[in-house]
Amino acid sequence: MVLTFHFLCEGEKDKAEYTFIRHVIAECCKGETYILEASEGNRKLLPKFLAMSRAFNPGDVFILFFDHVESISGVPVPVLLHDISGTCSRYDVVFRYTTYYCFEELFLSYAGIESILGPGFIHYMPQVEAIQQDILSGKNYFKSRDLSVWRHLIGNGFNNIKTREKFSSILCTRLLQKTQGIFKLTKDSIGDCWIKSCSDMDKSKLGGGRVCEKCSYCCKDNTFREKLRDLDDNSVAKLGLPFSGIFDRTAYEGNPVL
Repeated sequence: MVLTFHFLCEGEKDKAEYTFIRHVIAECCKGETYILEASEGNRKLLPKFLAMSRAFNPGDVFILFFDHVESISGVPVPVLLHDISGTCSRYDVVFRYTTYYCFEELFLSYAGIESILGPGFIHYMPQVEAIQQDILSGKNYFKSRDLSVWRHLIGNGFNNIKTREKFSSILCTRLLQKTQGIFKLTKDSIGDCWIKSCSDMDKSKLGGGRVCEKCSYCCKDNTFREKLRDLDDNSVAKLGLPFSGIFDRTAYEGNPVL
């Protein structure tokens, strides 16, 4: 029997998180059989998982890409993971899941972000580094830090930010909006420079390549696999197992986190 990898992404289909995961899977797949689904938001995550579980076979792998927040639809995340793990165990299916707080913090915590910030934003780097340290140490910077330093950058919507997830999303959007390259990151979309090899970029979108010449990205001229490896090694992703190894069963059996 052919073993299958079942991937469930919390994000909406074809938006930023799903697009990133889809490219990761396509890059790392070496002919394995897989299914990728989107739950279209965390409230539909459990029903979507239960529907997917009907196709499970012994030895299959289920990987959940989601925001490891405090609770989902009133259910504490540890309880939700316990229930999913129990179902996978009954089917004799390997279960893995991401442990980053939210998708945007993969990039907010990425050390390489300094290399791509536009000149109008580089002076924010000390504050970015403080947040990065908190993310990597497991501290909730949204509750413990004075975030008023970001009021000017974020603008009129600053007072309406009520959650850590919303803050990290808006902060990534603002920091990456004026870079040498296509590094934008919003809920709806992710820039091509994050998900493609430099050699595969559409130069017509980059001034015929003139933007690339000015690019200061630490992974400039690299493949997507190399960019992904750098993100694995230099962001909150390093606290789990690497994206670049999602099809490597021997690397994660006995360890549930990604």
